[in-house]
Amino acid sequence: MLSHPIRRTPAPPLGTKSFGGLARTPLVSIGWYRCAHTNALRGAEELAPAYTLNFPRCGVYVKHLEGRAHFVAPGSIVFFNRGECWCTSHPHGVGDAGLYLSVRHDAVLELARGHQPSVVERPERVFTAPLATATPELELAAVALARDASALEPVELEERVLDLVDAALRRARHAEPAPCDPHRHRALAEAARAELVRRAREPLGLDELAKPLGVSVYHLCRVFRARFGTSVHAELVRQRLAQALEAVADGSRELGELAHELGFASHSHFTLAFRRRFGITPSAWRASRRMPRGS
Repeated sequence: MLSHPIRRTPAPPLGTKSFGGLARTPLVSIGWYRCAHTNALRGAEELAPAYTLNFPRCGVYVKHLEGRAHFVAPGSIVFFNRGECWCTSHPHGVGDAGLYLSVRHDAVLELARGHQPSVVERPERVFTAPLATATPELELAAVALARDASALEPVELEERVLDLVDAALRRARHAEPAPCDPHRHRALAEAARAELVRRAREPLGLDELAKPLGVSVYHLCRVFRARFGTSVHAELVRQRLAQALEAVADGSRELGELAHELGFASHSHFTLAFRRRFGITPSAWRASRRMPRGS
């Protein structure tokens, strides 16, 4: 069982749709939605309680928003601003289902500003496009995230959701991220890395890293990757594994116990990460350390 505070509770429903929550942190939530409505007539008006993206996986429908009709099918990305009112119709007589991602307002606003700086003039309307077309890579990433979500620790879940939303916004806006200040960014990235070293065994979320540094979670992730060429989560795992080498070789504790102490979700998760980095399993490394010299 995971030891980190990801809550697996359903997100608030959008209108009459049914939802199944996969994972939630204070920053993001992810889950599946299903709509059984099959009437070609417009349904009841719905209100979006959060900034949400839907990735339809089956079925088709029409989203009616501000006097315009938008056809939605698998391969679409559908954007919902918090407080947005819309309704749907199902002219082909079938319902729909898919994946939803919700992101806290401050984080999604920062993401959108990277593509369209003028968004700060209307911060409540973060999404200007009602939908976009997903690339094959985006579709694969969305499905992979849904399959992995319940097993991820907060920092990895949040990073992957933010990365996916960022890519979706790029599809909608066709803009590049804003340029950065390399000197300030170097100091920020190195401060974050130092905190990861210090707290590597803790179930960290991005908020816990970003807030003390006075930056947004998206800004932190972007600057960290630009500086070190890796994600925050990958660096966190690397730091845990660096601490693991001596502890594994010591041989005084069971590997499962050690895995949880180091911050890994399970023994198998620890073994996989260890082997990916060092090319050997923890048990094989331990055994090799027990061999007499010269044998």
